Amino acid sequence: QDNTAEGHTGVIMSTIANADDDNTAVPTFSGSIAEDAVLTADYSPLSGNDEDGTTDADANSGAGYSYQWHRCTSTTASTCSDISSATSSTYTLVEADVGKYIRVAVSYTDDYSTAETVNSAINSNAVSNVADAGSISGADTGSVTEDDSTTATGTPTVTDPDSGEDTLQDVSAGTDSVSGYGTYGVSSGTWTYTLDSTDSAVQALAASATMTDTFVVTSADGSDTQTTTITITGVNDDATFGGDTTGGATEDTSDAS
Repeated sequence: QDNTAEGHTGVIMSTIANADDDNTAVPTFSGSIAEDAVLTADYSPLSGNDEDGTTDADANSGAGYSYQWHRCTSTTASTCSDISSATSSTYTLVEADVGKYIRVAVSYTDDYSTAETVNSAINSNAVSNVADAGSISGADTGSVTEDDSTTATGTPTVTDPDSGEDTLQDVSAGTDSVSGYGTYGVSSGTWTYTLDSTDSAVQALAASATMTDTFVVTSADGSDTQTTTITITGVNDDATFGGDTTGGATEDTSDAS
């Protein structure tokens, strides 16, 4: 019997899995927090601040980073949501952003092939409004007829991105037109022109003859105006007669000679 003690050794082979490390920095963005301003995201704070490495993401001038801009109803993260199609490193603030808050999320894949997304801080001041110029189109003509159809109306289209400004400034009814052949007023975006058929120039129009009158309407924010032209058509006025239309005669009378 062999009572010799023996010892055995072996090698245990195992792979240690990487534990994902969060980036210790956050992206930033710059630009004026006002409508129509352009914001620019900056990924550079993320570079080198992930223990899992950002070499791949940093390559080719940061081509490995992608972006998603968020609109928030407050400075609380839970109120943020994606802005549709806002996936560039820059974002232009629009009307829908006015009164809201903005942040940007930057995504990349670290050197251990783990997808990472890091949000910027939310800006502390709500996006301010910048007045957009309005434009008026359509309904810039009308027609009236002497002593007949003496009223014309029209509702131009006012285009203005600013809320509540897609209309015309009101004008009190009875305001004199430019040529003074009538009056006009504007209410709730609709103009009304009323011909003064007693005006001497209007009464002097021959049948079917025309002349024009104008007035100006203004967009709600005062950024655009439009001249409205009214065509006035004359009619055949009844003839009038003057002089003494009375006389007398006596039956069976003759002059004495």
